[in-house]
Amino acid sequence: ASGTISHIALPTVTVNSSMVCAGASATVTATPGSGAASDYNYAWTVPVGASVQSNTTSTFTTTTAGTYSVIVTSKVGSCASVSASGVVTANALPTVTVNSPSICAGASATVTATPGSGAASDYNYVWSVPAGAAAPGNVSFFSTTTVGLYNVVITNKVTSCSSSITSGNVTANALPTVIVNSSIVCAGASATVTATPGSGVAGDYSYAWSVPGGASAPGNVSTFSTTIAGIYSVIITKTSTGCVSTSASGTISHIALPTVTVNSS
Repeated sequence: ASGTISHIALPTVTVNSSMVCAGASATVTATPGSGAASDYNYAWTVPVGASVQSNTTSTFTTTTAGTYSVIVTSKVGSCASVSASGVVTANALPTVTVNSPSICAGASATVTATPGSGAASDYNYVWSVPAGAAAPGNVSFFSTTTVGLYNVVITNKVTSCSSSITSGNVTANALPTVIVNSSIVCAGASATVTATPGSGVAGDYSYAWSVPGGASAPGNVSTFSTTIAGIYSVIITKTSTGCVSTSASGTISHIALPTVTVNSS
C-alpha cells in the first residue's frame, strides 16, 4: 500500500509603500502572489497609534506613518507566507509667511511669500489678491500699488503637499500736505515764513527749503525770518512714515518805502 506526501507551495505576499502629506490617508494593501485576496487570512502588525486590522482585511486606509507588516495564510492548506512589509511616509505640510508692507500712497510695495524651509524655487504659488490688483501668477514675490490682503498657498514641487492659507496686508500712508504763507512787508523789514502741515504738529515732519538768491538757507525748520523778497518753497517728510509732500510755495513781497520832500522858504 502507498501514500503520497504532497507539498503546497508557501504563499507569497507584497505590501505597498505610500507617501502622503501629513494628515492625509494612505491606502495599505497586501497583494498575494497568486489567487484572490479572499483566499487568504491576514495577520497584520501595525505601528503604534494605527488601528488593529481583522484577519480578513487585505486593504485599509490609515493616517499613521510607519511600517505595516503582514503574514498571509492560505485558507486551503493553512500554509503561511513569510512576513512582508510596506512603509507609510508622511511628508510635513509646508509653512509660509507673507510680509505686510506699509507704503506711501501711489508707491509700489513688494509682497513676498517666504517658505518655512528650502528655497523659494522648491514651491508653486497660488495667490488671491484684492480687487483692482493684477494676478501675479506662480511667483514668490511681486510689486503692487493696491492696498489690501494678499493670500497665498504654496505647494512643494516634490511632495505635492500644500500649506494652509497665509495672508499679508499692504497698507498705504497718505502723503502729507503743507502750505506756506505769503507776506507783504516794507523794504528792509523782516518777514516770517512758516510751513504749516495739513495734519499733526510741526515736529512730526522734516523740512527741505528752497529760497531765492541772496537768502540764507534756513535748514530743517518749520519757520524762519528773512528780509529777502522772493518765492520760498518747501517739501516736508513725515518722520514716522517717510512719506513726502508735493512742493508748496509762499511769496515775500516788498513795498517800497515812501519818500517825501518839504519845501524851504
